[in-house]
Amino acid sequence: ADEWSAFLPMKIPTVTHNDLVPCRAKGGRMGIRKSDALKDAEDALMARIRAAGVPDEPVSYAARLTVTWCFLADEKHVVGEPHTSKPDMSNMLKTLEDCLTRCAVISDDSIICQESLAKGYAEHEGIYIEVTALDVYGMGGA
Repeated sequence: ADEWSAFLPMKIPTVTHNDLVPCRAKGGRMGIRKSDALKDAEDALMARIRAAGVPDEPVSYAARLTVTWCFLADEKHVVGEPHTSKPDMSNMLKTLEDCLTRCAVISDDSIICQESLAKGYAEHEGIYIEVTALDVYGMGGA
């Protein structure tokens, strides 16, 4: 596939990849693991990604990732207004990239060479995602 895109209609997870909790590892040593909330958020994201339809083959070459997190507009925030509160985009991005990899939309998040990220208020809550092949020589579109 040269590209993949989807709108995932869902409540945007506010828990991020760094939501870790202490745990007792084998042998009695202390370790850390993902929180139950993070696991639930990943499960919800992956269910929506799969429901949107994943490509037959994951994108496995240089790609641009475009993501827009659309938070639900309300009496305090109008459609089109930037979302300036937590969670921050870089933390949400890592969780989303991991889920795209686990669902085989992309072969690995290391193939992402360009990103366009936004978060704001919209009429419909969810996440818009687009993965597009790059022309590796000009770094433009394929």
